[in-house]
Amino acid sequence: MDQFKIGIYSVVSSNDKNDWHLKYSSKSDEKFLKFIVFGDWGRKGAFNQSHVAEQMGYYCQNFGCDFAISTGDNFYQEGVKSVDDPLFKESFENVYKHESLQKIPFLSVLGNHVGNFDFRVQFLFFDTNPFIHKYYTHPKMNKEALHKTRDIRAQKKYMETNVNEFATDDKKSDIPLWKIAIGHHPFYSASTHGDNENLIEHLLPFLRKNDIRYYFSGHDHSIQYLKPYDTLNHFISGAGSAVRFDVSNHHPYLKKFQQESGFIYIRLSSNIMELSFVNLFGRVTERIKIPRE
Repeated sequence: MDQFKIGIYSVVSSNDKNDWHLKYSSKSDEKFLKFIVFGDWGRKGAFNQSHVAEQMGYYCQNFGCDFAISTGDNFYQEGVKSVDDPLFKESFENVYKHESLQKIPFLSVLGNHVGNFDFRVQFLFFDTNPFIHKYYTHPKMNKEALHKTRDIRAQKKYMETNVNEFATDDKKSDIPLWKIAIGHHPFYSASTHGDNENLIEHLLPFLRKNDIRYYFSGHDHSIQYLKPYDTLNHFISGAGSAVRFDVSNHHPYLKKFQQESGFIYIRLSSNIMELSFVNLFGRVTERIKIPRE
């Protein structure tokens, strides 16, 4: 379970004993940062979870992975009760057991930033639950936990602090910087859940203000690429196990989608983000290249 990182982690070039460090590929494409984004997965290997995990292992073994990011809903149906909960073994350790996956960290919920060779990456992991009004009256929500985090102004202040950590140095540096945000809930979606007006009202202005142009989420059980406005590239990767065949290709912001269990494989360099939508059989259904602006 130590491999599954939950909390605030700083991934930087330092000797701080509390930091964990990325091991970069020694292959010819070593200037790429390579990682997987997947979500909505923890079902004890069922509903194609094991098949997706097998393909994740294949991709990491053959193409390289520095880490994996989970977009949430990690343990169905009611989550885990403690650090000793058997679901950690049943839905995580026993499923993501490929040798190549044993060598990388899995990041979920809160994080900080990454430094790499000739470019930098700042990852911002958001807790989107407190922004969604209906959860405060939902019968299955953990009310105690939700009310402890309901001060969205405090969370915004915390996020501003994390963004501003790089702001001063960024003005002095000519090293390219990617700002990537991750949260469980999407702002926009072509699936049944639809667009989330609470996040659009409270969190989207934060992304605009801080010029964050890449957002990854889960929640909807499919993989989607949406372009709500010129500078935001919005991805949903929530097909880590079960999928819902509910994507409407009439959504005005939808560019590409996959309605099969799978994940997004990403290669990042100083000037381009390359994304592949991969299904449970390992087949790439969509390829996207986004230049850094």
